Amino acid sequence: MRYEGEFDGKGLMNGYGVYYWSTGEKFYGTFANNSTNGPGVRDLTNGHRWEGEEVSWHHTGFNVLWDSNGKLMGAGIATNDVITTSLLR
Repeated sequence: MRYEGEFDGKGLMNGYGVYYWSTGEKFYGTFANNSTNGPGVRDLTNGHRWEGEEVSWHHTGFNVLWDSNGKLMGAGIATNDVITTSLLR
């Protein structure tokens, strides 16, 4: 795992940055207290992409999910990595 970005005075990830997992997954967006916190984009190893809010490493809040071909898979309010309230018709 690797992080490139801003740190606070205690050496914690805080501000804008990019977090890379050894699997090839990555998140680029905002961090607070060593955790995702706010808007960002997460690229998954299967080519899918989440765009939206993350809190404590989970998709929580408004999010959009795309497949590896750029096709919209879901959009709405997510709770712990699941779109619980869809905004699609």
